[in-house]
Amino acid sequence: MKSTESAEELRKIAAAINRIANRLVVEDEKPVTLETVMAALVERSQNGYTAQVRALLKKYGALKLTDVDPNDYADILAEAEDINDSG
Repeated sequence: MKSTESAEELRKIAAAINRIANRLVVEDEKPVTLETVMAALVERSQNGYTAQVRALLKKYGALKLTDVDPNDYADILAEAEDINDSG
């Protein structure tokens, strides 16, 4: 495995751990709502990350946020936060 592949794999693992940690924190708080996720995705889209937002929705089998399973909102929100960090 090349070092760039190793680094990418480590990034993926770190992102997965981050999502799990965020979900644990969210479970102790109020559930993540459609409106909260929508606001985060709109912000990312307005900041030039429209392609990444669309790819994120597609990853969850949706063309639009209202097609996403509400049980995935916390994960999507966590991944949307990563969009700002990693572009």
